[in-house]
Amino acid sequence: PQSPIAIPGSDSGVALESGDTIGTVFTIDVPPSGIIYSATLIDLDDEGSQVDLEIFKKTITDVAVDAAFAPTDAEGLTFLTELNFFAFDDHGVFQTSEIKNIGKAYSAPLGKFYIQAVTRATPTIAAGIPHRVQLQILSDDPIWQER
Repeated sequence: PQSPIAIPGSDSGVALESGDTIGTVFTIDVPPSGIIYSATLIDLDDEGSQVDLEIFKKTITDVAVDAAFAPTDAEGLTFLTELNFFAFDDHGVFQTSEIKNIGKAYSAPLGKFYIQAVTRATPTIAAGIPHRVQLQILSDDPIWQER
């Protein structure tokens, strides 16, 4: 996305356990093929708890917020990568985590990433303050434009 997008439902105000989903499955329009170059997670709730983004090439079952992340074997065949946001920089009232030089080549024929955020800690993300994410992608198609 051109600017950081909110992870839908990530601001549920519910106490989460490690391995739980954060919010619901969401999509990001991407070039059909390219390289994930870097990524940024913005934690406006200022907790600094590890968040993993599980990225798939096709849609996956959307489980309830605060449910254990457990994709099926069939969904596993469309798994693309996992981005781990675990080192945070505190900016006073919010924190950021960046992953640089990822270099993950991908092919996503549908032009979308299907993403589920998963916590590896025990946060309670305040209502009305969702986490946001931004991916930087190098496209194989020089004329591709985000829709």
